Amino acid sequence: MELGWPFADPVTWAVAGRGLLLVVAAMSLLWLISLRLRDASIVDVFWGAGFAILAIAYAVMTDGLFARQALLVSLVVAWGTRLALHIFRRSLGKPEDPRYAAWRAAGGKSFWWTSYFKVFLLQGGLMWLIAMPLLVAEVSPTPERLTVLDGLGAAVWTIGFLFESDGAAQPSRFKPDPANRAQVLQTGLWRYTRHPKYFVDAVV
Repeated sequence: MELGWPFADPVTWAVAGRGLLLVVAAMSLLWLISLRLRDASIVDVFWGAGFAILAIAYAVMTDGLFARQALLVSLVVAWGTRLALHIFRRSLGKPEDPRYAAWRAAGGKSFWWTSYFKVFLLQGGLMWLIAMPLLVAEVSPTPERLTVLDGLGAAVWTIGFLFESDGAAQPSRFKPDPANRAQVLQTGLWRYTRHPKYFVDAVV
């Protein structure tokens, strides 16, 4: 493999292709389940889990540095599992997310099949593209040991993960309190930004 540009190696492209097939298969299965449930918003639960699956798959399919692969898989699985469980608990027992319900109403009788492309394959394609840095990091055999940059990367991830967890928990504590009815959350992370989850997602 040529150093500096992993995609010069056909093996990397082959692994990327297998990753794409995996995403399409998972999204196709999820779409079939959504037809049964009449709920396209289940795709949101899979968003974090999908990255974890890709991280594991790339580690299995490549011969990069094991220590770096283990580090990446651990971080991505922790992030993806937390996000998937958070969205699952938030949506449990509730009707289809209003965004998808509006698309369903606008799509009429054709939504059952257009949702496959508009919702599931679209998000799957984005997931595959966004996960490309995982493939690049996991396929590379160099550096031949974990470095300071690996440690700095893990430290930045940890900051983002802790902030994301706290930022998601704050509204859950704020909304149930009757005293906060019709009030805007302006404490904690929400004091500094109206969209803390997007900021910390970028950090992660």
